Amino acid sequence: MNFHQSWKFIPRCVCIYVLTNHSIYSMITGKILRDGQNGNGLVSSNGDQYEFSIEKHWKSDTPPKLGGNVNIEIDSNGQLLTVQALDIQSEVSQRFKQISGKVQAEGLPVAKELGEHIRQNFVATVGIPRIVIFVGLLISWYVLSTLVIQVSSRYSVDLNLFEVLGVASNGGLDSLGRGKAPSSGFYGFLAWVSALLLFLPLLWKHRLAAWGAAAPLVFMVLTLLSLWLKIRSSSSQARSMAGGLGGDMAAQMADEMMKAVMQAISLGLGFYVALAFAIAGAFIAFKESR
Repeated sequence: MNFHQSWKFIPRCVCIYVLTNHSIYSMITGKILRDGQNGNGLVSSNGDQYEFSIEKHWKSDTPPKLGGNVNIEIDSNGQLLTVQALDIQSEVSQRFKQISGKVQAEGLPVAKELGEHIRQNFVATVGIPRIVIFVGLLISWYVLSTLVIQVSSRYSVDLNLFEVLGVASNGGLDSLGRGKAPSSGFYGFLAWVSALLLFLPLLWKHRLAAWGAAAPLVFMVLTLLSLWLKIRSSSSQARSMAGGLGGDMAAQMADEMMKAVMQAISLGLGFYVALAFAIAGAFIAFKESR
């Protein structure tokens, strides 16, 4: 059984819902045509009429009212046994409790069975390694530090991947000085897409779908390259501006300053952990596509 075949259990859930709720429409079973204050009363149900006596048949605490809705009980011979005023609110509440109990007794096991089949087929289709890689990437991207900036001997700034992506999409290292980590923007969206492509075999039954597992590694390489190019661009702009204002000496000072900045930046644990998981994904892609 594959992942898509698990949905065959859904009609069973729907049938239980329909069958248990169908009985709500039989709560109002009759209507009083004559209240019985002067002689016998008269009720009508499904086109049949029955005479009733307040002393013998009426089972409610309040007297019958003309036009009131009632529940009536008929024996196997079609003889009237009891007539009872219908309290719609209490009746609905009672029926709701009955239906809830029935759904819990019959519907929940089916829902649990459906969930278990979906889980088993999901694991069988994508495999445990892909799931582990996906979780590992999220932890290394969100929780661990991708870049560490050593501001001073006692103070450093740790950035996770999505904060680094914010730097890459908002103009380079100068965006770090604005007090708040910039939004990851389109780069963040691509990060999620690359991680979710691990599960591409769920949607595309083709040998090439295995290469979705290589998407995180491709994304990380391209992101690192993009960030490096932005840093180079910022360094070049700073050198040109300094050279235009102060000549060669100012340009040399700008170069020394950028070198000091680059020396203060190092890759954090999160980068290496994510890279390891991404390489593992690429290895799986290569192995499964052969």
